[in-house]
Amino acid sequence: MEKIITNPWSWQDARSYVQAVEVKNVDSTLYISGQTAINDQGISSNEDMRNQLIQTIENLELVIQRANFEVNNIVRLNIYTTSTSELFENFDIFQSWVEKKRN
Repeated sequence: MEKIITNPWSWQDARSYVQAVEVKNVDSTLYISGQTAINDQGISSNEDMRNQLIQTIENLELVIQRANFEVNNIVRLNIYTTSTSELFENFDIFQSWVEKKRN
């Protein structure tokens, strides 16, 4: 798979996203259901936002790996939250994960 990223500005770099991604030479596509902070027994987390974000990312990685795909090939990822302020207070977790998985 080949990804060509288009960023006409530089401000989005600090926010760990891109404006457009062209994808070429794709063998298959994996569509993943929404992931949440839920444990292996199906029990939803009641921890703080930081720990819920960590759990959700771990769940996402597990689904991708079990499907024999690679995390660094994610083309689109939506984030939904009930508390934007709490999400952005802990956004370093997400940004670190994106940076680590980008390569």
